[in-house]
Amino acid sequence: MPTINLASYVDDVDDLTPSRKRLKIKPVDYDVFKPGSIVKIRLENFVTYNYTEFNLSPSLNMIIGPNGSGKSTYVCAVCLGLAGKPEYIGRSKQVEDFIKNGQDTSKIEIVLKDDPNIDIEFLGSSFHRIRNNGNYKGLLTITRNLEKRTKIGRNLEKRRTQEYSINGLPTTESNVRNLVSKFHIQLDNLCQFLSQERVEEFAKLRPEKLLDETIRAIDSELLSMFEVLKKLQLQEIEMSNEIQTNTDSLKKLKTDEENFQQEVQLLNEYQETLDTLDKHKKLLPYLKIQDHREKLLTYKRQVEGAKKQLQEFQKEREPYMQVLASLNESDAQLTIEKENIEEKKVSTKRKLEKTVSKLNALREEIEKKNLQIEYYKGRSNKLKTKIETKKEDIDNIKRKISDIETPEESEVTELERKRNDLIERESQVNSEIDEVDTQMSTQNHNLAILERKMVDKKSSLTSTDNIHLLDQLNDRDLKRAVLFLRKNNEARKVVLEPPVLTVSVTHKDFAPYLAQCIDYNTSKAFTLINEQAYNTYGKEILKHFTANTRQLTGRTNSPPVSRERLRQLGFEGYLSDFVKGDSNVIKMLCEFQGIDQIPVSRKKFSAEQLEALIKPQSNNQPLFRKFIHGTNMLNVRYSNMTKQMYSVEIVVKPTNLYQGYVLSSDEKQRINNEMNDLKKQIDGIKNTMNQSAGKKAQLKMQLNEISTAMNDINKKSRYISNLKRQRSQYEEQLRFEKEKLEEYKKDIRKDTAPKIQQIEKLIGESLKSEIDCTIELENIGRSLRHIQIKNLQADIAIFEHNNKKTVVKSFLQSFEEKKNELRAKYDELKNKYKELRDTEEYRQWRRDIDAYNQETKQVLNDLAEKYRDEDKFNLIYVEQIVNKLESKIQLSNHDRSAVALLEQTKAKIADLEDKLPTQVRKCNTIRKEMSDKQKVLEPRLESIVSGIGRKFSELFKDVGTAGGVTLNRKSKLFSDWKLEIMVQFRDEGKLSGLDSHTQSGGERAVSTVLYMIALQKFTQAPFRVVDEINQGMDTNFERLVHKAMVQNACEEGTSQYFLITPKLLTGLNYHEKMRIHCVMAGSHIPNPSEDIHMAHLGEVSNYDI
Repeated sequence: MPTINLASYVDDVDDLTPSRKRLKIKPVDYDVFKPGSIVKIRLENFVTYNYTEFNLSPSLNMIIGPNGSGKSTYVCAVCLGLAGKPEYIGRSKQVEDFIKNGQDTSKIEIVLKDDPNIDIEFLGSSFHRIRNNGNYKGLLTITRNLEKRTKIGRNLEKRRTQEYSINGLPTTESNVRNLVSKFHIQLDNLCQFLSQERVEEFAKLRPEKLLDETIRAIDSELLSMFEVLKKLQLQEIEMSNEIQTNTDSLKKLKTDEENFQQEVQLLNEYQETLDTLDKHKKLLPYLKIQDHREKLLTYKRQVEGAKKQLQEFQKEREPYMQVLASLNESDAQLTIEKENIEEKKVSTKRKLEKTVSKLNALREEIEKKNLQIEYYKGRSNKLKTKIETKKEDIDNIKRKISDIETPEESEVTELERKRNDLIERESQVNSEIDEVDTQMSTQNHNLAILERKMVDKKSSLTSTDNIHLLDQLNDRDLKRAVLFLRKNNEARKVVLEPPVLTVSVTHKDFAPYLAQCIDYNTSKAFTLINEQAYNTYGKEILKHFTANTRQLTGRTNSPPVSRERLRQLGFEGYLSDFVKGDSNVIKMLCEFQGIDQIPVSRKKFSAEQLEALIKPQSNNQPLFRKFIHGTNMLNVRYSNMTKQMYSVEIVVKPTNLYQGYVLSSDEKQRINNEMNDLKKQIDGIKNTMNQSAGKKAQLKMQLNEISTAMNDINKKSRYISNLKRQRSQYEEQLRFEKEKLEEYKKDIRKDTAPKIQQIEKLIGESLKSEIDCTIELENIGRSLRHIQIKNLQADIAIFEHNNKKTVVKSFLQSFEEKKNELRAKYDELKNKYKELRDTEEYRQWRRDIDAYNQETKQVLNDLAEKYRDEDKFNLIYVEQIVNKLESKIQLSNHDRSAVALLEQTKAKIADLEDKLPTQVRKCNTIRKEMSDKQKVLEPRLESIVSGIGRKFSELFKDVGTAGGVTLNRKSKLFSDWKLEIMVQFRDEGKLSGLDSHTQSGGERAVSTVLYMIALQKFTQAPFRVVDEINQGMDTNFERLVHKAMVQNACEEGTSQYFLITPKLLTGLNYHEKMRIHCVMAGSHIPNPSEDIHMAHLGEVSNYDI
């Protein structure tokens, strides 16, 4: 790529305005852009940008820059500018959150390469002139304006409309989305648009969903055909099930038809028995009426006897009834007389109480007026006494005031000055003490920290917890994850700590072997015992910490040879035999690292032994793919070129891992040195604290001296204040006493004689009223005594009258009980006779007989004559015959519904025989349609997946690993077809499916980006976006993946590609078609909003150099 010396057109370091004479913008060749690809993006007040422009390459665009500079803002702009949902980005769900802080509006402008063949009729008639415009260059400019909510009330907000326009003409969001879909841009497809926050979602895609997304990215019409095929298959399955059900039902109905015909024959026999029973039941009413008449005559005689007995008893009761009637007539007169007397008594009492109250009120009034006269007669003498006393009080107060000596004002001022000086000095000393306290608090805090560190260091020399090994691995995040796990007791049951902490060897000689056979990521990986553990805790750990996880699958591998045979070959056993610790972690190491398949021996093998072990077996495979002897580990491999076995030998390095809790001498020396340094720091702080304590004691002494002097001054000030306050109180008291003296002199001059004469006149009037009330009270008392005598006489008369009534009623009660008894007996017999004479049963028997037709009556008459001739025409005999017939019917096996069921069965058979052929024809039509579509879809789908798989496999070979993409069609259901991404990152491993917890983060990133590259030649999408996919890759993988990406993205005929990354390695592969956009931020960067040309600063490919 061409370079430019920026200093040639920058005049001053502080003024970055370029020389416009030297900037000649090279014209853009829009023809090299494919339809739908992005030519330019312009942003205003968006996220981190005030103003910027991206002028893009039609091939690979690499956007780089430090974290936080605004690289991913480009991804947000592409999504939101093309009417995508914020959820596709994985950040905020509110569009207005993307407006730059401090701004109310934002603008996104995206220029797309147009395709004149695309129909834009849906945009409306005003858009016809876009392509007919003279300035039309084959470009469509989509603009989106964002605005924040505006307050319209206390609790209400108004959100302004988000405006869209295309080439300056206003339009709607739905029109923009429709236009975007015409260009096959799929912002919700992870295969095309993979933002930084959604990278992890790609590995979590189910194989079925991955297949759908891949087809959608390549050929949306093919996906539609695939979806139709799924629906047709569901219809075919439902139709087939329905046909099978109907066929089975038809067979069963024909069997039921034969059974129902036998039931009908049994029913006919049952009907004959039922007819005979019916004749005898119809004969029963005649016999029951005959029995009823005999019982009726008996009850009639009993009723007549009870009636005669009741009439005779009624005559004996009549005289007592007459006496009771006479007494009841006199009840009302006695009651009225008693009520009148009570009413007079109540009114007289009320009058008496009123008079007594009036008399008491008069006496109280007289008493009050007498007290007033006494008051007015002694008032003048009392006032004279008070005046003399008040004069003496005034003279005493004046003497007290003259005795008080008030201090000079200069003395008061001098005391106030001394107090202020002491206060200022006290404040200075307190400030110095606070400063010393702050220093001592800081020193005390630092001392506590150092002492805790000293305790931790001492405990690390004797503790059995080997978490300190994580410090050697320099992995603080993993240590934080382990400590987080230890706080959750439930999680620790299903999530196990990394092998480096949980397993060790039985002898230290085997520790280097185990360290060599466990890869770095697995040694620090948490073990999840099942899928539930991953869903409950694994996701949380991965979210908050940079950690690896391994989930147990439950699979077991049998050893290549028995342990007895292993010892014969010179080995001590398999590596797993010498590992101890958590059993589930050991299982994980067996599943993922195969330590139960690796034989080990501490003795070094001879060349002959090694040759025998490497020699292929009968199946052309080595006996062991990996084994350890002495200090060497051999990997046995097969060469496709030479068709021979060969081995790669690796020297096993020593390690201090997997040895339980064992501190090396260097580690112990390091800890002791750190403890010595801590002791020196602790001693230094203690000396400083002692000095500070001495200084504080001296300051405290000064503070005490100041306090003593302050107390003396305060004592003098309080004495002076008390004198002033006492003089002020006496002066106020003197004023008050003088006012009182004047009031007494004024009152003594008033004359009270007229007031006393007025009160004496009122007392005379009250005495006259008192005499009148006393006379009236005596008269009311005589009337009340007379009324009380009459009331007593009335009570005696009522008592005697009630006694007479009680005696008569007792006699009548006994007569009434006897009468009721006779009446009840009579009524009972009468009712029984009445009920028996015209009972519902009797009437029913009559109705039953009347309902018989003449023919039935004749048949019954013949049957009755037959039984009468045999002397058997009685109710008991006929009822016995009925019971026998009913028992026979109950024991018979019949079904009254057999006839109806037979008819229903025949109807159902006819319906199914008519329906089944139609269903079969419809099902065959669906199967044929399915077959036709499958013949079109399957070869195309197989071709696409095969092409992607070949490309994916080639890319993996280039990076030194293995991978493949397969179409899994094992299931008969189209909905269960899967696209499986298979990867292998270790020589001893096998191809396994890509998922979110088996591979490490870097491995998933490599797999994802290579799959995206493999889609490059097949996709219909005009561009693809990948944001920070290289996070977690090691440098080797990153170089290889970058090379593959550049080569494929820059080939002829490929779509536009955007890669966002925060870092670039040195020595990477570049291509002349790719363009690098370096995003920089900071105060030293020129502001393009002030000078629009600064937006092109550094865009070398845009200038003619």
